[in-house]
Amino acid sequence: MKSYSALFPLAAVMALTQVSCVVGTREVSIDVPQGSRPGGRGAATITKVSDSRQFQNKPSDPSTPSVDGDVSSMSAAERSRYVGRQRNTYGKGMGDVALGGSAT
Repeated sequence: MKSYSALFPLAAVMALTQVSCVVGTREVSIDVPQGSRPGGRGAATITKVSDSRQFQNKPSDPSTPSVDGDVSSMSAAERSRYVGRQRNTYGKGMGDVALGGSAT
């Protein structure tokens, strides 16, 4: 019985260190490496980039982008930084993920 009472505090500390909190906004930075240009293969042009994501308040499908708070109160510039939400094991939104700095 004495050995179990000695292991309980150790088990409690180990359990608490395995829990991470995903509340708030986590900013991620994306570093785009400079690629080498292949010679003589033609040209590619990107003419238009459009963001067709539709953010929703508390969506039923976890793959639908959402943010913590009211989406309609955010400007288009604010929404352009957001990637989506972090979700827990049960699919509940816990924290936001946004691009760092002024990246959009």
